[in-house]
Amino acid sequence: MALAYAIQGVTVAMLFWTQAPWEFYLFSVLFGIGLGGEMSAFLVINRQYYGMGPVRTIFGFQSMGSGLGMALGGLLGGVVYDMFDSYNVAWYISIFTSLGGAACILFLEPTSRVLIPNWEQSLPEEARTPAPAPSR
Repeated sequence: MALAYAIQGVTVAMLFWTQAPWEFYLFSVLFGIGLGGEMSAFLVINRQYYGMGPVRTIFGFQSMGSGLGMALGGLLGGVVYDMFDSYNVAWYISIFTSLGGAACILFLEPTSRVLIPNWEQSLPEEARTPAPAPSR
């Protein structure tokens, strides 16, 4: 996941020098690989951290946060352009946040153990997942 964020940051930096159409195509393919790697890694990492925990809720909040960021990004990019008469500051913000996200991911606890193994024990009985039927 850190690699996906790093790819996004590096590819946005390409936009400072991109002029030919093929360079924009290369940017879009590489940036898309980074974005796809980020979004698909959320579910895997959530499962590694929380086991059979509330992955749907956690992923829902992550998706809401990323969706809000993407929705507001276009608006904020326009505001930055109006303030500075250039998109360069917006590119710097994008690069900084992508590479900063990659660095933060490197500081997460390892996923070799479930962080909250018995999380469901704190829930009321009616909110718990029923135990699976024994196999025959």
